[in-house]
Amino acid sequence: MVKAKAPKVTTAAKRPVKMRFKKLADGSMSIYLDTYLNGKRSYEFLDVPHLVPEHSKEDKERNQATLKLAEAIMQRRNDEADRVKGLKVFDAKTPLLVWMEECKAEAVKTAEAKGRDKTNNAATYANAIKHLRIFINDHYGEGKADTYKLARVDEDFCKGFIDYLNTKAVAARVGEQHQTPRQLSPNTRNTYFTRLAAALNKAVLDGLIAAAPTKNFTRKHGNRPQQQASKREYLTESELKTLISTDCKCKEIREAFLFSCMCGLRWSDINALRWQDIHTNGNVWQIETRMVKTQELLYLPLSEQAKAFIPDRADKKPSDRVFTLPSLFKAERVLKKWVESAKINKHITFHCGRHTFATLVITKGADVYTTRDLLGHTSVKTTEIYAEIVDAKKAEAVNLLNGIF
Repeated sequence: MVKAKAPKVTTAAKRPVKMRFKKLADGSMSIYLDTYLNGKRSYEFLDVPHLVPEHSKEDKERNQATLKLAEAIMQRRNDEADRVKGLKVFDAKTPLLVWMEECKAEAVKTAEAKGRDKTNNAATYANAIKHLRIFINDHYGEGKADTYKLARVDEDFCKGFIDYLNTKAVAARVGEQHQTPRQLSPNTRNTYFTRLAAALNKAVLDGLIAAAPTKNFTRKHGNRPQQQASKREYLTESELKTLISTDCKCKEIREAFLFSCMCGLRWSDINALRWQDIHTNGNVWQIETRMVKTQELLYLPLSEQAKAFIPDRADKKPSDRVFTLPSLFKAERVLKKWVESAKINKHITFHCGRHTFATLVITKGADVYTTRDLLGHTSVKTTEIYAEIVDAKKAEAVNLLNGIF
């Protein structure tokens, strides 16, 4: 059997990461990196094609391309190793929670720079800080949270925090919700760990620590809280008609929610919508606004059904809000009772209006790319979720015929 020959790869003698080759039974060779750093040796098999025996010009070109890719990875690993050589700590004084607070403050500044009143990013940093405080006091001693140093965070700390999130962390009670403590959802656990990882990565970039221990915690290897696809609840066409014919105690909330169902705008965008954002040309109405969440410009034509739920402008100025709404928390309490009155057995939040719009327009025949543009999604993959929902409902409808004879 003809076997591939190990190529000559030049690596500076003092660099800690070197490329090695392993001969395989089929005559090809896999490529791995041999790292000797701070007295420890480790190996990393690369996710690149194997080198093959060179029987043709195509084989030789393929091997050259593979080697080029492997050498680029080796160079990157050497650059990373240079940053952590000797495990030098650049800042041994800053407490972890102080650094997390600085990251939260930066998230707020970023939101304000984009013209947003608040940011979910900062809110999740705040919750991550709360749980880190509980974890540190419980794991390392009461009162230690405020003094636990950023430089002390290592893989054992990260493993301990993951275990805490998975087994002990509970959601805080909010208003009338969560009357009894409940475990954090998988997505929430993932979000809080991600905030810690982001803060540690930033600390590396800012020269506070040599390396981020969270780098070795990947979803692929199963040692990081897993994010799960969330269920997108929505109203069917018949449920929406039932809701419209059911009395709601607050006209403004009713109009705003049904407007969302007919145009797909988020709560934040409806709440921020001004009369000057609605442009008219005869019977053609279009919203031109910058979305609060993404700061992307949105050009959204309005259907007659959507226009029907826009309040009367009267003497409102262009800069006045179109909808006069309470807080989202109060709006969703009203919405919950309204849905219950309509005898719709679903957990409907205000954001479900956006889901309802997406599933309705796809059901009526709109393609995912047009729907993406209407929703203002930056990626069509997000929109494709609604197409999958519609396809699943079609399959359910067809399967109702099973067993009729």
